[in-house]
Order: sequence, then structure tokens, then C-alpha cells
Amino acid sequence: MNKVVIILILAIIAPSLAGCVSEVPNVKGCTDADATNYDVNATINDKSCEFADSDGDGVFNHIEVAGCTDENATNYNPKATDDDGSCEFADSDGDGVFDHLEVSGCTDVNATNYNPNATDSDRSCIYEEECDEQQYWHQISADYPYPGLACQIPGPTKMAAITFIVYKDNDGVEYISNESSILIGLELINSLYNPFGINLVIGEIVYVDEAFPEAGPNEDGEYDNTVSISELGSGFTDNYNNTNVNIVMTTDGWGAYALFPWHNLNYYAAFVKASSFESSYIPAHELGHFFGLYHTHAYSLDPNADSNLENATQWSDDWVIPTEQCYRTGDFICGTPYDCYDDCEQAIGCSAAFLYMEYKPGQASEYENCTAEEHSPSLDNLMSRYSNRSVLTHDQGARMRYFLQYMFDIGRLLPVEAGN
Repeated sequence: MNKVVIILILAIIAPSLAGCVSEVPNVKGCTDADATNYDVNATINDKSCEFADSDGDGVFNHIEVAGCTDENATNYNPKATDDDGSCEFADSDGDGVFDHLEVSGCTDVNATNYNPNATDSDRSCIYEEECDEQQYWHQISADYPYPGLACQIPGPTKMAAITFIVYKDNDGVEYISNESSILIGLELINSLYNPFGINLVIGEIVYVDEAFPEAGPNEDGEYDNTVSISELGSGFTDNYNNTNVNIVMTTDGWGAYALFPWHNLNYYAAFVKASSFESSYIPAHELGHFFGLYHTHAYSLDPNADSNLENATQWSDDWVIPTEQCYRTGDFICGTPYDCYDDCEQAIGCSAAFLYMEYKPGQASEYENCTAEEHSPSLDNLMSRYSNRSVLTHDQGARMRYFLQYMFDIGRLLPVEAGN
């Protein structure tokens, strides 16, 4: 009986229950959750979706790819659509100008074709006139304080000989250099000097059958990067040539250095590492001192000085007083911009630590980094102390001629005649 009742009840209510099942309505609208007009109730996409493009670059926000978008950058991402400021650029010559922004041209202010926009010298400079030996090597005035400043380059060439003194390694086994290596290094030096009329040749190579002193602490327990004449012994003093440039090849551990030619010394020599003589411009830098060039940061404590000639009394008595201030101050060169090196913080109130590839001289700075407007030294000049020293200016070359001729005149050096 109960079963019959239940069946009857179900038969009665089943049709009414069937009418209670709701159907999902078809709602048209934007079904893309990335759209600004996304409709959570929409079941049919009616192609009405709208998407944000905040930066107006034609790429919707939700498909932007952050990264470096500059094709000149070393980390350029071709898939990036939104530049995130991460671009990095190459500066192969370390002059502070990115490779893709470099402008080749004449960078010498003394040239007739000087290009103020040029950042990379292409050695295309043209000067006013072709000069004879007197004009190129001897003639100076207040307006042209070094010979040949108004001359075309190269001009008449003069040659000087070098005595190379080569010791054995620290163990006294093998000589640390040879003629082949010396010739390669000398060619590199002359690549910088020849355009200014200076040609250096091998006068002699003296092989000293002794071990070169090993770098280490001195008698006071401190490290010194210069080797003394007493440590070199008779191998140096007996072979020193009074009428040649003298270069002593050193083993690693010692510094490279040289002194100016007007010092009153019994022995004068430039000391350079044998291991890097073939490939480094440092020997040319050190010989630059022998030919009268200061570091680009010389006498730089006061960037507004009117004259630093009081620092050059050993040779300025026979020199003119230059008309232009830049020939009276600093390194006595107009072609090199102001370089305060490790005096930047005190002199101009900013830090140039970021310009150094390795160790910055002096202590950590409390100043902000210098901007290019505040301080822009020549990072590739041969006489700077930055990493990529390989460029001489026209007036540096002229000053080198002045002092080479000075050494010829006083007998410190004998000129080498052509064909000898």
C-alpha cells in the first residue's frame, strides 16, 4: 500500500519539478578578463572588448614586454615593447662616449679642420702651412709657445736612439726580452710619435747576465715600485749611455716610471715592464715624460689658476710666457681639458671615482659623482692616468719636439742622422 502511495505522489509532482530547472541565459559582452570593459556575466564574446594602452605605443598593457628596446645597446631585447631603462651601451675606448654616439673627425683645436662635435680623433687634422726644420723644431713665440704649432703634420723628422738594458729573470735563467719583442714595442711607440716628427730607433741592446732584482718590501718593510740604481748594480751603471735614451726592462711587480730630462741626475732612464712592452702604450707614456710631457692632471688643484709657471722654473727661464692661459697652467697644454684626477673632490666639489676602471686614488668621496658638465677629462690621452691611454694632441707633440731639441742642444742626446 505504501509503495503505491509513493508512486502516485511522484507521478503527481514530477511534471511540476521539471519546470523548476533554470536555463543559463545567453548574455553577450566582453569575455576577456584583460579588457577594461570585461563583463563577468557575459557568456558570448561580442567583440566589444577594449584594452588599455597607457603609453600610447600601440601595444596593449597586458601584452607589453619590459626590456631594453634600443638596438644600439649591448643587451637589446628584440621582443621588448616597453623600455625599462635597463639598456647598457659599449664604450670601447673608455672616453665616456658610447660607441654608437662617437663622431670621428679632427679633435685638435689648433687644426684648420677642427670639428667641435668630433669625439674620436681620426688623425685627419690639417694645419696651416708646410714648415721647414727651423719652423717645425725651433721657432716659438708667445702665441705659439711650442715649435710647429701652426705647421702641417707630419713635418721634418728627427731621430733619437735608445739603449735597451735587458736583465735575466728573477731566477737568473732567461733574458726577459729580446730584439724581436723590442722592435714590436718600438713600432707601437713610434705610431704615436712619428706624426709629430719624432722617430725612435734601437741604438743598442745590452744583455746583462744578472738576475733582475725581485720586487718586494724594502729595508723598512714597505713595498716600493721603483728599483734603485744600487740594486741594478754595475750591469746598469757600466752600460748606461749618456747620449741615448735609456730604457731598463723590468720584471713584473715593479712599476713603470720615468723622470723629466731637466733634472740634474747622474743617470736617467725609463723603466718599463718587459712582459707588456709589445702591447702596452705605457712605455710611450713614460717616454713622454722624458720628452717634457706632464700628466694631464699636473698642477690641477686650482682649476681657475692664471699661471703655474712657478712650478716650471727649471726650464721656463729660456721659454716664452704664453699668451693663452692654458699654456701657462696645469700640464701647459691647451689641447687637453682640465683633469683634476684625485683632487676632484677638493677642487670642483664632485667625485670622479666612476671614471676609473680599477682603483681610484685617494679615499672614498663624500661628494656626488661629477656630471660631464662639471668634469670631462680626456680619458684616452697618453699622458692621463686612465685606462685607455693612446692619444697625443698636436700641442703635446710640439712640446715633445721642444724638449727633444732642448736635449740635443745641451748634449744630453745625440741626434741620429738619416741612414745611420
